[in-house]
Amino acid sequence: MTLVVVEQDLHLAFAVADDIAVMDKGVIAHRSTTREFRSDSSVAHRLLGVA
Repeated sequence: MTLVVVEQDLHLAFAVADDIAVMDKGVIAHRSTTREFRSDSSVAHRLLGVA
């Protein structure tokens, strides 16, 4: 089953998602597994402005 969750709370998103997609102006700017996304804090900082 696939479920799309739109969430700004990263802790919640990480807890429920296997994959992460970050959209910018309606376009997917980044897509990876949750594990890959969490392993490189520079990605979150670059895309979301958070560490």
